[in-house]
Amino acid sequence: MLNPTSFRSLAIGLLLLGACGGPKSVVLPDDINPQTMTGNAELQEAVQALSEEERGLLLGYVMRRELGKSGLGGLVGSAPVPEKGITVGKAIDLQRAWVAEKETREAQEKAMVEEAAKARESQMAVLRDAVFVNVAAKKTLFQSFEARRYSDEVHFEVGFVNRTGKPVAGVKGTLVFSDLFGDEFKRLNISYDDGIGIDSVAIWKGYVDLNQFNAGDKKLASTDLDKMQIVWEPEAVVFADKNTPPLTASNPLSK
Repeated sequence: MLNPTSFRSLAIGLLLLGACGGPKSVVLPDDINPQTMTGNAELQEAVQALSEEERGLLLGYVMRRELGKSGLGGLVGSAPVPEKGITVGKAIDLQRAWVAEKETREAQEKAMVEEAAKARESQMAVLRDAVFVNVAAKKTLFQSFEARRYSDEVHFEVGFVNRTGKPVAGVKGTLVFSDLFGDEFKRLNISYDDGIGIDSVAIWKGYVDLNQFNAGDKKLASTDLDKMQIVWEPEAVVFADKNTPPLTASNPLSK
C-alpha cells in the first residue's frame, strides 16, 4: 500500500510524464544522422523507447526528408517537404500513411501489368490459331574455315500452317526458347514472306550465328529440341489480298 509521500511522488511523476507526452512528442531536430538516428540526446532517448516497427517508420521518414532537402525526393516519390516542428509521433504517422499509399499504388500497377499481359496473351492466341507455328528441326554447325563458316551456327526449320482460310503473304514473330523448367534463354525473331496458301504448310529455313561468350547462345546450341520449351509470340499475319487488313498482336480481330 502506498503511503501519502509515495503516492504524492507517483502523482507528480505521472503529471510530468503527461506534460512531456512521452517519446513521440519529441520534436525532430533539423539535422539528423539517418545512419545512427541521432540529432541530440533527447531524440536518441526517444528512439530507444520506440518499438522496432516505429523505429523503422521514423527512419524511413527521416531518410525521405533528407532526400527532399537534397532535391532527390523524386527518387522515392512524394518525399515530404522538410517541415519545422514535426514530432516523432507525427513523423511515424506520416510515414505509415506514405507506406500504405505506396503499397496501394504498387498493387494497382501490378494488377494493370497483369491485366495487360493477359490481354496480350489473348490477342496472340488468335494469331497462333490463324497460323500454327512449329520448330521442326534444329542442327548445330560448328566453326569450319574449310566450309567458310567463321562462327558456330544453329540452323532451324520452322513450319507455318495457314488456317485462316485466305492466302497469307507473310508472318512475323518471335520464337522464345526456355529450358524444361521454363527459364528463358534465347529469343529468335523470324519473318517469312514467301507466302502460304490456304490450308498449306510453308517451311522457313534459317540460322543464327552464335556468340561463344553468350550463355544463352551456348545453351541453344547444346540443347536438344525435346529438352526445350518453345513458345511462338506472333506479331503479325499479312494477307495476300491487300484489301484484307492484317492480323496483329495489337489488333488481332481485324478481318
